[in-house]
Amino acid sequence: MVFSRPDVEKWKKRLDLCNKYWLMDKYEMQKIKDFQKTNLCLDKFCNNCKKVKQASRMSKYIPEIEPYRENLYHLTLTLPNCTGVELRYTYDKMAKAFKRLIRYLTGNLEWKGLDFSNWGYKGSVRSLEVTFKGDSYHPHFHVALWLTGQNFLGEYENTNVYSYDFRNGFGELKQLFCEQEILIQKIWYLLLNGQKVTKDSIDSLKLGYSCILHQFIDSDYKQLLST
Repeated sequence: MVFSRPDVEKWKKRLDLCNKYWLMDKYEMQKIKDFQKTNLCLDKFCNNCKKVKQASRMSKYIPEIEPYRENLYHLTLTLPNCTGVELRYTYDKMAKAFKRLIRYLTGNLEWKGLDFSNWGYKGSVRSLEVTFKGDSYHPHFHVALWLTGQNFLGEYENTNVYSYDFRNGFGELKQLFCEQEILIQKIWYLLLNGQKVTKDSIDSLKLGYSCILHQFIDSDYKQLLST
């Protein structure tokens, strides 16, 4: 997408004025100021607007999600970074892969030797988060899964390259995975790369894409509803 100079100047002005003016009702006797609204630029990358949208989503959706909390799991699905030009295509590919992944979880798609029926899949809520630095974008899904199965994840005792944090110059162990997480990592990789999902293709794949699955906790609401 190419913007003309007037479009850029208009966009910059909206950003500069974002959240600069507040409309409030003032009650002198009670010493109260009642906030009504503020001007927002509505740019999807603006931190002011993101916080307002996040607060709105949380107040709207948490009461709807909370009744299922006992059986909620947080699934994070990632893939390697892409450029800004590739972002739309990458998202479309992710959305298509996610739709197929859910069909496996529901049992609508089956293959010999693998069965998700013990997960007890009932539904899910998905959001897209995109972090970026320069022209390197990291799109990933946060998913709240409603699963009624019991003890289907097993022990968190497996490691792979995603278990380690290398930012300090050495591999510091940060994450252990259960067998089901490793399975989802491989399926997600195969789906995103247009490869057929079979037991053989899963078994022959040494490493999938980074995916994390755990019981839902309070802080997961912020990730799920922040974008």
